[in-house]
Amino acid sequence: NSRNGKRSKTVVTDIGGLAHGEISSHLAEVYGADVSKQTISTITDSVMEGMAEWQARPLDRVYPVVFIDCINVKIREGRVANRPVYMALAVTAEGHRDILGLWAGGEGGEGA
Repeated sequence: NSRNGKRSKTVVTDIGGLAHGEISSHLAEVYGADVSKQTISTITDSVMEGMAEWQARPLDRVYPVVFIDCINVKIREGRVANRPVYMALAVTAEGHRDILGLWAGGEGGEGA
């Protein structure tokens, strides 16, 4: 809403994403930061490596508590559509929270 600062944005999905120029423009608009395309590429590559490691990590054999939830987000695939994003969050035996995974659902999935 306008009190919180309304800005347009593009969200990365399996079917699209942000170009270096769009990321640079967003950082300049929101934070006043001038970031080069090379720096954005370096950061993106580092984040992608970390995500791949996180996805391949071994899970505990037992989680005493598991929460499964969903949030509906709007995405644009030629038109704007609501899509569910499912999350599995667990509590380890030591009491630590662990996100087990995030999954984007198809159109017509979980209702609001």
